[in-house]
Amino acid sequence: MLKNDYIMQIINQFTEFLTQVLFRIKSGETEKTHQDIQTAAERFLGLKLDLILSLSNKELINMLSVNGEINVEKSYMAAQLLICEANIRDANNGSGSIEIYIRSLDLFLKSFGQMYEMLKIEAVPTINQILLVLRNQDLPIDIYRLLIPFYEHQGQYSKAEDCLFELVDNGFEEALQIGQSFYSRLLEKTDQELEHGNLPRSEVNEGLQELKAKVAI
Repeated sequence: MLKNDYIMQIINQFTEFLTQVLFRIKSGETEKTHQDIQTAAERFLGLKLDLILSLSNKELINMLSVNGEINVEKSYMAAQLLICEANIRDANNGSGSIEIYIRSLDLFLKSFGQMYEMLKIEAVPTINQILLVLRNQDLPIDIYRLLIPFYEHQGQYSKAEDCLFELVDNGFEEALQIGQSFYSRLLEKTDQELEHGNLPRSEVNEGLQELKAKVAI
């Protein structure tokens, strides 16, 4: 209990910091804000911002993991700090923001399934904002794999199916296995749940057949 209280205290402190930073970015105080992000990276993650930016996400996740398990809170904070960096670059008409948004999205999605519910509530609108920014971008194929459980968690089954067929059309090796598992879970939903997710039961069955037809078994 004490550990959980401590973690929530850190997250609350980080959220307060984040609110202030995003306000400053909108106000045009990008130089001071960039310094704040650098300070926050060291305070909350124990890493310099330049190091975070220079690492791949795989390397960063390894550094943020404990005994091989991802530190969900630190991954969440790193993803948020990357968004701040991308926002500053956008505000300064700089380059490289798209790549940083994609990195942030990847970090969010890789840890999303392990987040406790309150952190998910915090993360969902931010993830959707990133997706809006990236709506006209070609995303790495693995992002679509990660988006399937994210959209499924939101009850957005049609969007999850769209991501599945991105995998199929790009020859993703595990597309059949992922798809069959996805449709199996959907078939356990009520008709009302499926219709609310814009994927009626008839379309679930059609999608499953299309998946099998497209992917060699």
